[in-house]
Amino acid sequence: MARAKRTMIWILAIVLCHHALAFWLQRMVLFPGASMPPGNARPPEGAVRLELPGDPEAAHAFLLPPLGGTSPAPLLVYTHGNAEFVEWSFDLVEPYRRAGFHVLLPEYRGFGHANGSPSMDAIVADVIAHIAAAKARPEVDATHVVYHGRSLGGGVLGTVAGLLPPDRLILEASFSSVRSMAGSFTVPPYLVRDNFSPSAALAGPYAGPVLLLHSQDDEVIPFAESDQNLEAARSNGNRPKSMKATRIEASDGMGHNDPWLHRAQADIMGFALRR
Repeated sequence: MARAKRTMIWILAIVLCHHALAFWLQRMVLFPGASMPPGNARPPEGAVRLELPGDPEAAHAFLLPPLGGTSPAPLLVYTHGNAEFVEWSFDLVEPYRRAGFHVLLPEYRGFGHANGSPSMDAIVADVIAHIAAAKARPEVDATHVVYHGRSLGGGVLGTVAGLLPPDRLILEASFSSVRSMAGSFTVPPYLVRDNFSPSAALAGPYAGPVLLLHSQDDEVIPFAESDQNLEAARSNGNRPKSMKATRIEASDGMGHNDPWLHRAQADIMGFALRR
């Protein structure tokens, strides 16, 4: 009896240690960019650095001007992955600028040259504030706003879409929720501190058009996560048939970090420009 009791105590101690480590270390896994050396790329000509006055911990954003088109011009919000910085997106989003979009690139707290420490609540609040500031500018057409989130950025803008809906939403190589992914890292879902959840927004408050971009050979975020997002969007009874969710897939070895803006540029621009 005493041996069984000691065994149970050891098991309990191991579980408690695992849970404590999972709770405290999970943000290092979810936000590795916060501990990486910052990028130093110069912003493109005409870019405006946006700050959020009143909060010294808030992250900054860059607003890049369109490379043509009419004024006011539509707004494209692009959020990057968890091991990247906004500077890495300057060249990547150029197709949107050529298509006539202003491009808003919010940074995450603690990433690169940004202040603060990353968390879901802080990042979502910063992104919403930057979107509102960009939409208030006279050169921006606030009636045509598109979100494009990649990987963690899809979790960010998927969550934001449930609070501040865009006209169109693009989720690239993203997950359905952090809790859905947690088991892959031996973290029980109930311990997840930052549950970015595009699927919750797609199934409920966001009923606009959705474009999913995902490779069946994604080695970081399983294709099944895209299936869950697609199912969530199609289950939303408030989404008109004219605003159905669509998906572009790849099955030829395309990896998680291979950019869809290079592979399916025409399809993405066609979706983003539609009114």
